[in-house]
Amino acid sequence: MSVSNSINHQFVQTTEQVIGGLRLAQVSYPVDYNFLPEKVPELAQCLLLTKFSLSEKVTEWWVYQPFWGKFTLQYANDPIFDRLQTQEEQVRHQFGYKGFLTASAFVKNGELICWGIQDVSKHILTVPKDPHWWAQLQTLFTLTADQVEAIKTELAKHLPGSGLDVREVLKRFLSIPSGTAYELNPGSHEDNHSEALTLYQFFGVTNEAEFDQALVDPRNQDKLNLLQGSTCYLHGHWWSCADCGRKMAKVGVKAIVFNQQWVLNYIHTQQPISAGIQI
Repeated sequence: MSVSNSINHQFVQTTEQVIGGLRLAQVSYPVDYNFLPEKVPELAQCLLLTKFSLSEKVTEWWVYQPFWGKFTLQYANDPIFDRLQTQEEQVRHQFGYKGFLTASAFVKNGELICWGIQDVSKHILTVPKDPHWWAQLQTLFTLTADQVEAIKTELAKHLPGSGLDVREVLKRFLSIPSGTAYELNPGSHEDNHSEALTLYQFFGVTNEAEFDQALVDPRNQDKLNLLQGSTCYLHGHWWSCADCGRKMAKVGVKAIVFNQQWVLNYIHTQQPISAGIQI
């Protein structure tokens, strides 16, 4: 990552790393330096995760956000995340699942409105047998028949018992950027993201078409009033996708808070950022 010419290169050091799909910018400067993030264009789509001091230097970690929408975004710690994590751990134990799993809670004026977790039963946790699924994979990544057979063999080795879904395991063999190829795993589909699924469950619907109908039903006005101006607390990820953002905007959600501690734990689990830095 390059640093803008509008700041003093002598005092500010900026580097970038990608860790498990998370794009992280690390900015360091002397403790007495007046650092202005708006002077670094590369941070325009990043959200401050945390900052800490080591000796005479301040270091900030910024996370790239693919989607902002009209929401106020923040990383923070809140007791609601403890509740979501407890529920998530129960689901993981039930299914033996170790892959990405998000949980969301909608809160307004300190009161919990609704909460939900991705439906793990929709994830593909074994080698797919449907020929249509394999045809879709072949088309999506322009694979030869031999490559498809090789992937079948590798999935048979790595998928059973791994606790991961098929899309996560495929990332070992194919380049699958975050937020893409959800069609390969129903559990990763946008309608199963915890933000969307929680709203669907709250309105008693199963898809976006039904959701849109529910929003214009006068019988749901009280629910809409509750959600208007609410905050979504998201546990288990570092960003919320545009599809979920569109659904949340429809009911007037104003802010999204990501679990700061979860992201810090995720970073250290994947790979240490800088040797000798403790937070």
